[in-house]
Amino acid sequence: MCEARRLVNPTAPNDPSIPAQLMAMFSQVAQDAGGYVVPHPEEHCINVVFGAHQVEVIIIQRR
Repeated sequence: MCEARRLVNPTAPNDPSIPAQLMAMFSQVAQDAGGYVVPHPEEHCINVVFGAHQVEVIIIQRR
């Protein structure tokens, strides 16, 4: 089980975007769960490998 943390509403120019914050959070959760995070060629996407299973995580920002 992981602890949820609040996302920061990006108001300043240097604040990370919501998709960037979510990608960092999902990457950390996957690593903590024993998965391996594999780079993905597309922006805001990661591949997570658990044993023989691979999961693609895609963050889509709707405007």
